Amino acid sequence: MDFIFQKVNVYRKKYAVLAKFYPINDKNKGDARLFADIVDKNDLDAPIDAYIIMINPGSCRKKQKDLTPLVNSKYAEMNLVEAMSDPAQKCVMAFMDECKLKKVRILNLLDYKEGNYEKAMSVMENLGEKASLFSAERTEIRNELMQEDAVIIAAWGTDKRLAKLKIQACNCLKDKKIIGVRPDPEKEYYDYEYIKPPTQAAQIKRIMQLVECFQQYQASMQ
Repeated sequence: MDFIFQKVNVYRKKYAVLAKFYPINDKNKGDARLFADIVDKNDLDAPIDAYIIMINPGSCRKKQKDLTPLVNSKYAEMNLVEAMSDPAQKCVMAFMDECKLKKVRILNLLDYKEGNYEKAMSVMENLGEKASLFSAERTEIRNELMQEDAVIIAAWGTDKRLAKLKIQACNCLKDKKIIGVRPDPEKEYYDYEYIKPPTQAAQIKRIMQLVECFQQYQASMQ
């Protein structure tokens, strides 16, 4: 299958990132993100094609310029803002483009917006069990965010420090259809490869692996 990994500006012309940020506390205003939708700009109200679960919102941030006008969309009532896509979201856009998807909702094991996992976990530990969207304490909001019946793509990586959070998510979603790239199907059931490995060659390979997973899922549903 031929695949061309476009420059990020090409994807940004086609897709918008609409995100819901919120403050964890008075000292961390806007430093958490509840979710982010990557959506075709020509079809903002498209149904969700897939949920992608990653670790946490590393560098996704609000755009400093004027926000995308959402007055003609259902997003108008959700208090979302347009965000600048990060490198992982570029890979999501490439995956969407290859699969011809209109909308993907990104959820995270942790909401805190921080590239350093240790710091993110330290901040969120203060919130106790409700730190993760996949805890029992956040069932209501999770159900609101996952109302649509769409496949779940696990892409949270293999970092063992996060094993507890991954197991919690897998147990929470055990009745749902989860797909993803398993590093070793014979080992930890909760590990799925991250969507953005370090090199571009590895990113292309990972995107195509996820495309294959998604196509197999689609075929199984027919």
